[in-house]
This record gives sequence, structure tokens and C-alpha cells, in this order.
Amino acid sequence: MFLSRVFCVLAALACVSAARETCVVPAGGSNATDDAPAIVHAFKKCGRGGKVVFKPTTYHIGSVMNITWLEDVDIDLGGTLLWGTNIQYWLNHSLPVGYQNQSTAFILGGNNVRIDGHGIGTLDGNGDTWYQWIKEQPNTSNYPGRPHAITFNGLTNSVVRGLRFLRSQMCHHVEFDSILVNNTGNVVSSSNTDGADTIRSSHITFNNWTVYNGDDSISLKGNSTDITITNSNLYNGLGIALGSIGQYKDQFETIERLKVSNVNFHSTLHAIYVKTWTADQNGYPPNGGGGGLGYISDVTAKDLKATSLRGAAFAISQCTRFSGAPGEGNCTNSEFQVRDISVLNLSGTTESNRVANLQCSAVAPCTDIALSGINLELKNGTAASEYLCGNVENQKGFECTGAFLELTLHAQIVIDQQLRLLDSAKVLVAPSYHISILFTLPRQRCHAYGHKGSFGKIDGFLFPEPAKATKLKRCDFAHLASTRWPLAGFNELYILAFLSLWLVTWDDQIDDTKRSLSNDFEAAEQYRRETLYFVAQCLDLDITEGLPRSYNDSIFVPDDPIVQSFDVIGEALRDAYTYEQRHRFLREMSLFMVTSHMEQKAKLEGHIPSLEEYWRVRMGTSAVGVICAVNEYSLRSVIPCAIMEDHDMRTMWNEVNVIASIVNDIYSLKKEMAQDTIYSLIPILCMSLGSPQAAIDNAIRSLIQSVGRFNIAANQLMDGIEEEDRFSLSLGVKRDVEDFIRSCQFNYYTLNNPDTLTKYKTAATISHKVLDAVAALCVEGAKIVEICQKGDELLEEEIAKVYKGKKITKGVGHPTTVSPSSHVTPYTPLVSDAQEAETTLKAGEIAKIQLGAQIDGFGTIVCDQVVVGQDEVTGREADLITATHYANELLLRLMVPPGLLATGTEEEKKKAAAERAPTQAQISQLIEKVAKAYDCNVVENTTSWLFERNEIEAEKKIILSPGTGVKGEGVPDVGEVWGVEIGLSLGSGKVKTLPLRSTLHRRTTTTYGLKRPSSRQTLSEIVKKFGQFPFSLRQLDDEKAAKVGVVECVRGGVLRQYEPAGDADNAPVSRLLTTIAITKNGITKLTAPAAPDFTKVKSDKKIEDEEILKILERPLSKSTGSKKNKNNKKKAAKKADSGDKE
Repeated sequence: MFLSRVFCVLAALACVSAARETCVVPAGGSNATDDAPAIVHAFKKCGRGGKVVFKPTTYHIGSVMNITWLEDVDIDLGGTLLWGTNIQYWLNHSLPVGYQNQSTAFILGGNNVRIDGHGIGTLDGNGDTWYQWIKEQPNTSNYPGRPHAITFNGLTNSVVRGLRFLRSQMCHHVEFDSILVNNTGNVVSSSNTDGADTIRSSHITFNNWTVYNGDDSISLKGNSTDITITNSNLYNGLGIALGSIGQYKDQFETIERLKVSNVNFHSTLHAIYVKTWTADQNGYPPNGGGGGLGYISDVTAKDLKATSLRGAAFAISQCTRFSGAPGEGNCTNSEFQVRDISVLNLSGTTESNRVANLQCSAVAPCTDIALSGINLELKNGTAASEYLCGNVENQKGFECTGAFLELTLHAQIVIDQQLRLLDSAKVLVAPSYHISILFTLPRQRCHAYGHKGSFGKIDGFLFPEPAKATKLKRCDFAHLASTRWPLAGFNELYILAFLSLWLVTWDDQIDDTKRSLSNDFEAAEQYRRETLYFVAQCLDLDITEGLPRSYNDSIFVPDDPIVQSFDVIGEALRDAYTYEQRHRFLREMSLFMVTSHMEQKAKLEGHIPSLEEYWRVRMGTSAVGVICAVNEYSLRSVIPCAIMEDHDMRTMWNEVNVIASIVNDIYSLKKEMAQDTIYSLIPILCMSLGSPQAAIDNAIRSLIQSVGRFNIAANQLMDGIEEEDRFSLSLGVKRDVEDFIRSCQFNYYTLNNPDTLTKYKTAATISHKVLDAVAALCVEGAKIVEICQKGDELLEEEIAKVYKGKKITKGVGHPTTVSPSSHVTPYTPLVSDAQEAETTLKAGEIAKIQLGAQIDGFGTIVCDQVVVGQDEVTGREADLITATHYANELLLRLMVPPGLLATGTEEEKKKAAAERAPTQAQISQLIEKVAKAYDCNVVENTTSWLFERNEIEAEKKIILSPGTGVKGEGVPDVGEVWGVEIGLSLGSGKVKTLPLRSTLHRRTTTTYGLKRPSSRQTLSEIVKKFGQFPFSLRQLDDEKAAKVGVVECVRGGVLRQYEPAGDADNAPVSRLLTTIAITKNGITKLTAPAAPDFTKVKSDKKIEDEEILKILERPLSKSTGSKKNKNNKKKAAKKADSGDKE
């Protein structure tokens, strides 16, 4: 039976009475007699003012008992209560508890009850029967009707001491003293076997407890207050749990005033951990739910000792959901608040380098978490030092060392249980290999590929099963290939996408357990031999001797359509590759086949590999070597063999393989657990390290070390190439090697990475510096083309000064453009267009300057404006500049995610976070109110874009005053970078195309087979110089040739052409562009136009709309300045109302 928890609902301390009537409970002597009726009779007779005695024998319990009338009674339990194994009886007759649809076999309650087991009194749930039965059910957690052995319900002013709870288990003012709980299964592992739980309980003391179990050692559920845990020893479980809580949608629950002291943790996963449900309701309790409200507060744990902790000492997860519930989990949306928790003076040993894993909700971040006096030592003698945080504010006593990689506690338990099964059975449970061909996009979404039949040969006969065909066709292998090989041309991408698909489908033939080859080793071995032989023939190579042979000789063609389809790939490589390149590819394919043989053999024999055996096989089955072997093909280059066989190059290949395999195994872990097919790095590490968290830690450390080794090898290779005595190479070959190295690299960049934000800020500093210099050049009579040329020269000079000697890309993120007064879009004329080259700036016109820099693909762009030749601006131009400034400030404030900067009480913050972000229509309406206050109009289709690495026009966009059929998409969120644009006009706001040459372009992700050599040459130069950032034709080596070369590129969609546009009424236009980063602290302006000097820009108009003025008073970020600064900011924001000038 599931003698699971000591539930405490209503309870308190006891008083002792003198002489009292005594009832000795008789025992039937065997399980043929149900002793429950005799027990109930004894309590009815002596349960009020008396004493009930259980002899030192076994009492067999075969039916439910509900005893809640006790008053001033002593219970002397010297024997064992053993629950029966009639599972169907208990499922049908167990008594409801009133929480999570749970039930119990025995309810005991009353006032002033004193229970003493003298250290030998035992409640034995006979759990092995239940553990075995529940393993065979589809739902293994909180099975309906599965009872607790005993529930203390309505127990007040009472003491429970000296009991032993074996293989198991509501109260106010109750003390549980000197209790042993042993919930470990004798035959199979036990699940959901908490040592004790409190629910709707207050003033409960757990003193001198000893708990052996596999789940929560002691768990506090909803509305548990004033709980004390002291002088206890907890073994093997998960530690002291706060939760789970928040399972019941819209119900408010709390856990507060918990005191823990002098507790020893022996091989538990954590010491203390918190688990709340997500905000999404996925299913219903007990095996689903979510969306609850409330808080955990005022928790202090001190003077703790640990021996061999398996995971982080302190953990918070707001991701709780049952895997069987529908929908997906969301770790960032819980509204349940976790605050004011202190863990003080924790010492001992641990297997994990993580002191804390804090995965808190973005909607309700954790606050006031204090960790101090932590001294945990690893096996190697070093101190555990990692504090991983997500959405943690005002932490005390520690600094976050990184972001938290979420692996839910449920997942950890599943891994633990799977590994125990593997260890006991010594077999692999239906392993299913997952090829790492998708490692460049570990969270890649499969979506429909628009060009139906692009892989016609495969579409025709490669997928005999409709389900498999549908699944693979949904995966955009073309997109995958273009991401994995960004420098490849269309024809190469076609073959590379085909190769990616071929590797996946070929591998599936052997690994898919639904196919016959999966369990037929000899047939699979023949399949591998035929494949390798055919691949060698397609490459014009002899598999036995490694010597060239004539492709026109008799060709062996296997019957399998997948193998046959390789001839498309073979023909392409045979035409493009040298003998050495083809031989290198065949060598990697051979390794792929040989290690496939080794892996399948191990699986069929039930062999659990050691870490060394795993890596020996994984270095081939990952197919990463095959991928690297076609990098030269993607670059249309031939790198000398001396370089390709160099030690540093081989090191790079090996490290790419390690990195890809680790990333793949971590990200595929959830899928493999769902299929009970954990045959990857993490469980293998678990077997040696003892815990999932230690395995994850080890894998991530290995990942970081491997990246470091790759970078060292890459730098050494390039340094060696620069030495004349090592290689004699042309500049083109050197570039090919650099491109090859880049094609091997893959990194994951977010604002949580300090290096990412530093690169953004470095690019921003350069952009601002050059903007100031260009603004000084904008004087009456200055030629715009010369200003643009000088701006680009300055950008290149400043960019060259940063990140010297580091192998990262950097360059112009946006060319210098100077747009005359009525121009809407950036304008950058060419020297070779004689008429436009003579265009000069006129006095009094508003000149809009736009430019930017990028470091490692992180671009910042800024647009500001000057009034040429005028120090003081009045009249309509002053109205326009003032309106644009306030419209820009308003738009930035509307982009702050709701609740991010909320102040006040917790309820006020919660209410603010629950508000919806303004819609794009609402944003447009508010901006138009500002424009109308100054008698201006918003320029139609003014667009702000989400920025990503190497992308300034990502999926999200905000469009102001959208035209017919045009709409924005998405809302700003924390962790994003945006280019925020505002454009206002003194005219109608409508735009027209100008009769000027389109000189501004940027590379798209579209592939197209360019026919003209001049077009291909132009595109090649563009890709190498600018990547996917905008550029002007004047930045190319041959401006005149570029005019011709881009024509076919634009027609084929590989380049986007920015059409010159101006105001339809030829009225003055004002435009600003700000690059912002949205962090947990609000909006950071990376690049921003300077605020106008309102002592010189004088408008007689003002904003009177109260809603607008209130929004303008909002801060953009959490203020760290003085009160004086805050007052200044508020005053500046309100000047639009007063008409005062800054």
C-alpha cells in the first residue's frame, strides 16, 4: 500500500491525564482476520478520557477506519499495523482527503491526543504490492483511489512520537517527535512516496525525524504556516520541499514562517527546494492543473549539514506540471510569488558544482533570496561555486554566475528512476538513437517548405509510410541547410539539404524500432556494406583499396531507394571535389557506418556502455564528421591537404563533434525520456556521478572546455597560416580557411550572456562617435555623397580599433546615409551617378543621418537629425522636431513589457503584470495623438523591427499608421533587442517612390541560381563583406560593375532593394531610430538620438492629452540614481504639458 504521508490539517499540543480506562486491542493473528473492527471498537470505548493499547504483535488492517471523535486520550502503539493487499477494495472504499482527489485508508482526529510508539510502533503500508501494481498502470502518479495509510485530520493540541512509518504515507499545534519513515521499496523503486506532508496546517513541529525515501523527505503543501523542522536526518530523497503549490487554478494558497535547523541531508537531491505550478492549466488535479495564486514567504533554514548531495543545495522551479497532462510547460508565466527565503550555514560534501538553481517566473520574479555561509566541497576538494539564476531580484549574500538551464525536477526524477531500472535489469530499455544532424538548430521548429517537390527524387519513393513522409516533409531541410552553411550558393544548398535529409532517413532505417533492420543485425550489416560500397562507387573510389576508379565501370546498384538516391549527392561531389576531398568524405562515411555497427550491436546485446565506449561510438554516429567533410563544398573551395590534415584542423573536427553531441543529447533528453529511450550522454554520466544534476553539470563543463579547445586550435591554425615558412597560400585560400572555421562554429547568443551585451554596447559606442562626427559635416553646401563616404571611413576606422586579433566578424552595420528634408527613407547617392553626386544640403532643411556598426553580428543602428545651418529652430520645423521627440519617447515606453517596472504592493505589481501589452492599433492611435498635438502626421508604414544576431528585420515588427493589407506582428519581450523607428511629417504622412536609383540593399535568406558571372561575383563580395547587413553600392570594389551585378540578385530575391521614398506632398519629414535592449531592469538605450535642446527648439504647441502625459511620466528602467535625478526626469517628461522648454 501507499502509506504515503503524514497529512496535518487541524492540530496542537497535548496534556496528560491521570487514571483512565484502558482498552487493549485484541489481534486476530493472521491476515485471514480483519483487525479493523476491533480497533474501532476499542476507540469507541476508551477514546474519550481513556487509553488504547496495541500489544507488541501485528494487526492486519483489511478495511477503512474513520476515528475522529477522540478527546484526551493516550494511544500506546507497541505493535505493527499492517495494511492488506486487496487493491480493488482500497481503490473502491478509500476515504476522500479533500485535496488533489486523494484518499486515505485511516482517518484519525481529535483534541489532546497523545500517541507514543516507543520507537517500535509501526504503521506498515505494505507498499511493495502497490509499487509493483502502479508501475503497470498508464498513470504512475497520484493514481485515483490509491490511499494513504493514515491521515491525521482535525488533530489539535496533540503529540505524536516514537513511530515508524514503513513503505508509505491535517493539523494545528501538533508535535511529531522521534519518527522513522522508511518508504523504500524492497522489489521495485517507489514513486510519490513523501516522508510527510502538511496541508492546511499550522504550528507543526517535526523533531528528531529519520526519513528514508525516494521523494520529498518532508513536504509543505498549501496553507502550511508556522512549521518547524529540527534535529532530523533525511536519506536519499529529494530534500525538504516547499510545494508543489499553485495546482488549483485561481485558488490562493500560502506557505509561510517555516523554520528549519540542525538537519542532516544524506545523498538527497537538494537540501531545500521550491516547486510551484505554471500559470497554464494543463488538465486537472491530481495529475494536472496549474494557474494557482499565492506566495511562499518567511522561510529560514540554518545550521544544515550535507553528505553527498546529488544536486543543487537550494533550488526553485516554477515549472511544475505532470508529463501526462496535455499542453506544454512554461517556466516563466507563474503568478505565484516566492520571496524572503534564507539558507544560512550549510556545510558538507556535494556531487554538483551548483549551490543554487533558481528558475523563477518572469511574471512574478523571486525576491529577497539570501544564501550565506555555504561551504560545500566536491570530490576533488574544490568548493561548489555555481549560482544559476533566472528572474531573481534583490538576492543577498551571493552573485548569480550564470543563467539556469532548466531541467525540471520531474524530469530529474524520471531519469533517476530509469537509471535504477537499467542498473537493476542490466539491459537497455527500447533505446532509440537520435541523429545529431539538427545540432545547429537544437530547438528548431519544423515548418512547411513552400517549394513542394524540391527534393523530387526523394518525394517520389523515399518514404513508403505516409506518416513518415508527412513528418519529414514538414521539416524545412532547405532552411536547415541555409542556416548550417550560410555562405553556400543555391546549387550547393540543394545538395547539402539533400544530404541532410539522406542522413536522417538512412539512419532511421536501422534505428526505427518499427522497421525490421532494427532487430536484425545481420540484415542491417548487409545494408551498411551495400550502402558504403555504393557511396564509394558514386564518389569514383574503390572501397577496398582507396584508389580512383572509372565511374563508367560496372556499378553495383542496391535495391533500396534511400541508398540509390545517394547518386545525386555523389554526382555533385564527384564533379566538384578533388580525389583527396572525396577520399576524406568517404573516410567519414566509413566511420559513420562502422560506429553504427558498434552501436546496434551494443543495443541488441543489452550492453550499457561506459563513458569511453560511448564517445568512441558517438564520434562516428553523430555524422558530424560527414557534415564537416562537405564544408569545402559549401564554400566552393579547395583547401590544401596540408591544412586539412593539420593537427589543429583535426582537433577542430573532433571538438565540433563533441560540442554537437553534447548539445544534441541535452536538448533531445526530454524527447528520449518521453519515449523511455534514454541512450545518450546524460544517463551514462548519471551512472558514474550519481545524479542527473551532476551529469548536466559535467556535460556543460565539458561543453565549455571543448569550445575553448576549438577556439585555441582555430587560432593556432590561422596563426600558422600567417607564417610564411609553414604554408605558401594566396589571400583567397586564407579567406577560405577562415570561412571553413566559421562554418564549424555554432554559438547561442542571448542578452543573458554578458559578452553579447558588451558587443552590442561596443557597436553602439562606435555608432555614436561617428554620428557626432557626421553631424558636424552637415553644413550648408556640403555634398551628401562626400559626407556618406567620410562617415563610412570613420566607421571602418573605429571598428578596426576594437576586438583586435580576435577571430570574429565585425563591420559596418548600416552604411552612412544622409536624407534631405522631404526624404522618408535613408539616402546614399553614388559617385558614379553624376547628377545625384552633386546633391548638397540646403540651409534650414532637416537632414536625417543614419548609420551603424556590428560586432560579431550584433548590430546597432541610430538615426538622428540636424537642421542645416540653424542654431535656433522655430515655427513648423520646431513643431515637427518636438513632436518626433515625444512620439519617440512615448513609443519606447509603450514597448516596456507590462509589469516589468511595476512598484507598490505585491497585489499592485501582480495586477500590473497581468495587464495586456498594448496592441499595435492602440500604439498607432497613441502616437497619432502626439503628432496631432503638434499638427503633424505619422509617416505611413513606419516600422520598428526586432534585431537578432546577423538580422535587423526578424520575425517581430511594430508598424505605425499601417497601409491597407499591412500589419505588425508580435510584442516586445524581455531579452530582445529592437530597432525603434519613428517618422513624422508636416504633410499628410503619405509616401511616394522617388525617381532615384536604389543604392541601399541587403542580403536575404533566399537562394537562387544566379546565371550571370557578374551577378555571382557581386553576391560573393557582398556576403563576405557585409553578411546580411545593409550596404550601399558605393561600398563595393567596383561601383559601376555593382550596379549591373545587383540587378539579377534583386530579381532572384537574394538581395532586398530599398526603394527611395519621400513625402507625397514634398513636406519636411523628421525621423529617429533608437536601438534598445529590453532586460529585466527595463529598456536600455544602446544607440539613441540626442534629445533636442528646447532652449533652441521652440514650439508654441504642447500635449494636453492626460493619457499621453501619464505614459510619458513612466520610467524606461529601474532607477538607480538619486532622488534629484528622478525629479529631473519627471520634470522633463512633464514639460510637454506645461509648455516649458528643457
